[in-house]
Amino acid sequence: MKKKAGVLAVIFLVLVAAAAGVIAIGKNTGRQSDEKKIVASFYPVYVIAENLCDGIDGVSVSNMTPNQTGCLHDYQMTTEDMKKLEDADIFVLNGGGMETFVEKVVSEMPGLTLLYTDEGVDMLESDEEEGEYNAHAWLEPSRYKKQAENMAKGLADADPANKEKYFENLDKYTAKIDEVAKEYESFFAGKENRRNTIIFHEAFEYLSLFAPVDVLAAVEVEGDNSALSAGELAEVVDTVNSQNIDFIIVEEQYRLSIADRIAEETGADVLVLDSLVTGDGSKDAWINGMKDNLDKLKKYF
Repeated sequence: MKKKAGVLAVIFLVLVAAAAGVIAIGKNTGRQSDEKKIVASFYPVYVIAENLCDGIDGVSVSNMTPNQTGCLHDYQMTTEDMKKLEDADIFVLNGGGMETFVEKVVSEMPGLTLLYTDEGVDMLESDEEEGEYNAHAWLEPSRYKKQAENMAKGLADADPANKEKYFENLDKYTAKIDEVAKEYESFFAGKENRRNTIIFHEAFEYLSLFAPVDVLAAVEVEGDNSALSAGELAEVVDTVNSQNIDFIIVEEQYRLSIADRIAEETGADVLVLDSLVTGDGSKDAWINGMKDNLDKLKKYF
């Protein structure tokens, strides 16, 4: 009798264990144990990850935020964002203070690997906050290339089985980045006359590092619903008139009517450039965006 009871107990425990296994698989949505799931914080780092992971079996890449989100200044994580990270192995970030919400991720998901791409990237100081960085370094080719190199090294460390593939993809992608840099260098070579501009997003300060453009003022307006005060508007107009501004640079993603108004009052052109923070998710999004920006700049030189 005791022997029979013991057998039944063993069978019961096996069934419980099997049931638990089924539940675990259900929570994992069928994901293979050796799969590497990589989630990017927002569009610019997502594009890098897409290139570095291209064609690698068992490695998936997704963007935590929708591709049209833009920069993550003051971004608040959503429940959907947290769900995307729950099953992730690696969370790749821009760094430089862009992802201020990361403390929440660290506290609630201690097992998640965080991969920053800003190590050794020489970021400009922010005009917004003293002691803060202008984290939009992806707009300058050599800094963007360094971010790609940092990501490749981090992915290789976290997933050594695919180390060679990550670095093979890095070589392919940095060759494209170098080609873009050479196109800018070739066009601007010998052009000594610099152009003066006012920018409506600090991201475009990086333009002055590889093109003959001097940023004389940066005006930050959050969306087209925010307006400058009468005094601020007058100051900008005065700067345009007194400093011989050649054009005003605004984002393609958020063209502001206030910039058009300033242009009407001063006669300065409005140059609409892509800050590369939104797009269709294609692997060549950065490459094509930078080339389009160069085509738009050419008319002023």
